[in-house]
Amino acid sequence: GTAGQFPYYNGASTLLATSTIFLATSGNVGIGTDGTLATEKLQVLTDASGVSTPLILINNQATANGNGAAMQFMMQRGNGQTVRYGKISSVVTDNDSSLFTGKLVFSVANLSSMTDAMTILGNGNVGIGTTTPYSRLSVWGSGTGATSMFELTNSASTTLASVLNDGTFYMKGNVGIGTTSPYAKLSLVD
Repeated sequence: GTAGQFPYYNGASTLLATSTIFLATSGNVGIGTDGTLATEKLQVLTDASGVSTPLILINNQATANGNGAAMQFMMQRGNGQTVRYGKISSVVTDNDSSLFTGKLVFSVANLSSMTDAMTILGNGNVGIGTTTPYSRLSVWGSGTGATSMFELTNSASTTLASVLNDGTFYMKGNVGIGTTSPYAKLSLVD
């Protein structure tokens, strides 16, 4: 066989074939590739045309609402402590026997605890700052004060439009309704 390649045996200890799983001398693992192409700790290569699924996460206990599978992103701090900085979860929201619905939850570390930052429901609704978006895009602020909840900026970081948590709306420049060439702060054209 090839160096680093895992063999495939049947129950009678007979070598049936070689696998496409490799352990490189660097400690990197390659699946679907040879050991020399495994440039990361885990590299999964598929050779199918079109959209493929080279990695599947399964939770066999995901039979109840609220259960699911997740992928976590952890780093080791200078003191040796391993800390979770992010997580993507696939969560069961309705596990009917014939129909099923789920959601994706993107969580990030915020002041040492995980916060659900964005949720995508099975119906396509996206929530930022909320886990229950009621429209195609629901953006919830973190308070009721005059802090920015939504902002559009240009490449020079100039604020072009802003919506504040207190309901204030700001727009730089002229606004046109019914026209693409507004001539005043607010231009209404019938």
